[in-house]
Amino acid sequence: METHRVAYNNWARGAGSGCDSFVDFDAATRDPGNPQRLLPAYDPGDHLHPNDAGLQAMANAVDLNWFGPPGTPVPSGVSLRSRANNLYVTAPANGPLIASKSTVTTAELFERVDLGNGNIALRSKANNLYIAAEAAGTQPLIANRPPSAPGRLSRSSPTRTARSASAPKPTAGTYAPKVAVPRR
Repeated sequence: METHRVAYNNWARGAGSGCDSFVDFDAATRDPGNPQRLLPAYDPGDHLHPNDAGLQAMANAVDLNWFGPPGTPVPSGVSLRSRANNLYVTAPANGPLIASKSTVTTAELFERVDLGNGNIALRSKANNLYIAAEAAGTQPLIANRPPSAPGRLSRSSPTRTARSASAPKPTAGTYAPKVAVPRR
């Protein structure tokens, strides 16, 4: 078991993982004197799961600046990759979004704009228009909304699943950059 944990952590921390970044929960919670164990202050007694202080240490290990400041787009943009065919979603001129590209160009880049209250909007870098689903969400997604009327995607919405350019598997409707979490 320990061999597998160490191998996974080395992979997740390395450049070969393909991750945009990683949150090192292992480093945040391990006992420096015994790296295979939780720090005693974070161990509720089962030697496996962190207590509230350990969970807080894990939360503190997340660099929130990595996600960009609230209310502004992520500077580099995000790309969405389909789980169905592993291709990137593109925003063609005057057409619905479709997962049909194997590489990322401007047409496959989107800006994530935090609208507050758990809502985000995606703006196509190809035409600077916001993504929306017309007819109350019954039509395919399309980049056709002007900046004055962005569509909203709820972080808890079960209607759409997106993956970042590096292939994370987030919950439905969320923006989720690929982040590796080393195992404890």
